[in-house]
Amino acid sequence: MWTDVQFLVQFTFPVLEGNPDDIISLVSVNLDAPVIGAKPDYTAELPSGSNYFLAEFNTNYFRHDIGWLDDTTNSYVDTENGIFKSGRTYIVYIYLTAKEGYYFSSNTTAKVNGQAAAVSLSEGQLKIEYTFPALEGDITDLISSVSISLDAPVVGAKPDYTAEFPVGANYYSDKKITNSCFRNDIFWRDVTTGYEMDPDNSLFENGHKYNVIIFLSAKEGYSFHNISVTLNGQLAQGFIDEGLLEITYSFSVLGGLNIGDTATVGGNNYTITNNQTDGTGTVTLTGVSDKRATVSVPNTVVINGYVYKVNRIGTKAFYGDKTLKTVSIGSNVTVIDSYAFYGCSNLTKVSGGKVLKSIGSKAFAYCSKLKSFSISSTVLNKISSYSFQKDKKLKTIYIKYTTKLTKSGVKKSLKKSYVKTVKVKKSKVKKYKKYFKKSNSGRSVKVKK
Repeated sequence: MWTDVQFLVQFTFPVLEGNPDDIISLVSVNLDAPVIGAKPDYTAELPSGSNYFLAEFNTNYFRHDIGWLDDTTNSYVDTENGIFKSGRTYIVYIYLTAKEGYYFSSNTTAKVNGQAAAVSLSEGQLKIEYTFPALEGDITDLISSVSISLDAPVVGAKPDYTAEFPVGANYYSDKKITNSCFRNDIFWRDVTTGYEMDPDNSLFENGHKYNVIIFLSAKEGYSFHNISVTLNGQLAQGFIDEGLLEITYSFSVLGGLNIGDTATVGGNNYTITNNQTDGTGTVTLTGVSDKRATVSVPNTVVINGYVYKVNRIGTKAFYGDKTLKTVSIGSNVTVIDSYAFYGCSNLTKVSGGKVLKSIGSKAFAYCSKLKSFSISSTVLNKISSYSFQKDKKLKTIYIKYTTKLTKSGVKKSLKKSYVKTVKVKKSKVKKYKKYFKKSNSGRSVKVKK
């Protein structure tokens, strides 16, 4: 006969402390979502008056109790230099600590940027895990083309450490690398000697070859991808490492040219006319490689590391250029050759020419829209025949500073022009009136100060 048997089991739980209001049932965290090319956000925002906080746990991969894992490579993003990359999936881990008198429970839930996240308890802290959608960059996020300008090597000059970028570029130099060799993330090397250049003391030398290395960062929200790089309009090498773009470019060996050699600089074509390399060498501007509305003829150009004065605008240099609208003549130009601007039908304004001595035959003929012609030279002595032929809108020419004109110097200069007034230096009005008579210049005009 069986007798019912009962067992009594007794267990004492720890004393309960607090009340239900002390248990944190929901936590909420907001932080910047991953953006291609940007650094991770380690400054998460918590709701005002929340009973939990972020502690100051910092390592190479955690900052303020926040760490970012690249789930694609299963490696943490470096807190100092890491950036988000296209095609990757990122997981953020956030550790929260309850304020004194408050507790997390196994029922505590969490949201990151308003989205439900996974949670677990670890030694009183709440560990939050949230996976962001995979980053997929579009054409506005990915930088595939970079353009940089900086001064090319010039014999006797110091290296340039101030690179320029196009307006609105999505990349920049963060200027973090600065030491005995680097300035503003730029490094120069003398390839001939194998030594790096000193930003303060090194000078470029004749016969040497140089290369430059430049580091660029992408602006927030952008990243470099399949990059193409040009430096001063020339193709350069680009290498992407840890989000930084490393650019390398090798310049030609510095050396002088022979008379008659040609070069293209800044969209203008030049021919060497004096090959001295002491700064007295000269070139003639013979044309343009790319037509543009505004042309400023430079005072000097650098070719193969040497400075040459631009002292002449050659025959037919801008012949028939219908793109050209305004021209500023450089301060070293002494001669504008015949037909230099012939048929520039949209040219409206010519100015400058501080040391201009001679204007060639028909130099500005058939410039039908030319209406402003002002030369600042004090030594102009020759305006050749038919210089302004058929320039219907040109009524006045300003040559108010020259004292060097002669009767023969303006013979037939206004032939078949529409010029009515010539403005000159006050002291020369009386003399120049004799020169600009129809019998000499080809047209009767008023000569005024």
